[in-house]
Amino acid sequence: MKVADLHIRVNAVPVNDPANYNLFTYAWVVGLSVWGGLARYLRKLQQDINARFSLLAVAGEIVSAGLTGLVTFWLCTAAGMDQLVTAAMVAISGHMGSTVTYTVAQFLKQKLALRIQIIKEEDSPSEYKCKG
Repeated sequence: MKVADLHIRVNAVPVNDPANYNLFTYAWVVGLSVWGGLARYLRKLQQDINARFSLLAVAGEIVSAGLTGLVTFWLCTAAGMDQLVTAAMVAISGHMGSTVTYTVAQFLKQKLALRIQIIKEEDSPSEYKCKG
């Protein structure tokens, strides 16, 4: 094996692989999204006079915010967005938390259902076609 062959193989690693980001990158992504999630929780406490602080609810917001922020980071990076725009999107999605997850799931469900319906109409006998 030549040195040039080794160099080519090292450069063949994809840049957008989640394992290629360092700990600092993941720290700021999770930190921003959790900050957004905590801001949402505190705002909900302020709006509801009868609301009581709950450690379990805070933990739920943190987990939800962290997940949505991380997924948003990966999507923004895959789309080639600017780092500042990505940071803003991570914070906003962390603030929205499970709302983002639900909205994206509903969007994908509608798109997938539409695609399945189109495939059924093209490939199936006429009695199975959707009417409407």
